Amino acid sequence: MTSIRCARLEDAESIARVHVASVEAISTSLYTPAEIESWSRPRTIENYEELIRTREFFVAEARNVIVGFGALNPATSVIEAVYVDQAASGQGIGM
Repeated sequence: MTSIRCARLEDAESIARVHVASVEAISTSLYTPAEIESWSRPRTIENYEELIRTREFFVAEARNVIVGFGALNPATSVIEAVYVDQAASGQGIGM
């Protein structure tokens, strides 16, 4: 079963892992190389921690493992990120 909860600072490393795995699995037939590159730019753990502090940031967990995340910018009401590990794809997590 998958659950959604607010991200915590200690989730930053798992979020980074999901981010990289998700981008690596993107279908190149659906997106341009420039789009994929923009999503795959390396981020530091501190970058993720800052996002957790400044955004409405959620993680999806399955069996106590983070398998996805999403971020909403409350100042602009824009969904800035939705990433799901390929292993959890097709299970109703994400968009």
